[in-house]
Amino acid sequence: MVSNVLPLAQRVETESVVKSAAKHANGMNLAFDKEVHFVVSEPQATILRVGVTDRNHEVAYETWLLANLRRGYRTLRLRGLLGTRIELCYLFVYVTLGAEPNNWATPRQLRQQHQKILKLQHQLTSSSGSLSHITTADSTQDR
Repeated sequence: MVSNVLPLAQRVETESVVKSAAKHANGMNLAFDKEVHFVVSEPQATILRVGVTDRNHEVAYETWLLANLRRGYRTLRLRGLLGTRIELCYLFVYVTLGAEPNNWATPRQLRQQHQKILKLQHQLTSSSGSLSHITTADSTQDR
């Protein structure tokens, strides 16, 4: 999942495009103040691809295996359309890594939760029956 803000949305996407705003006459030292957040379950099998476009035509790109990116500031050299590295064409990024808890329950845990819910529903129905009995007894005593 990919997003510009945290917390991330609850939808799953296998492919996402995040674009930054174009800056006129940004020259050789391009600056984009953009944060992008990813939640990945298999970083060893997830590829991050960054592309640079000029007037909707891709001019440079690079791909990385997320498991190979380390924390901290990184300089990533970009490639041309033929796959060769471009001289003096780098992307300077700051990488942070974190962990998300696994909120998925096992089948056994789901069965246990279901049994608890059934028990609580039974207690609720028996309590409502007792409550209706008490209220009817009170209303007959008031007459």
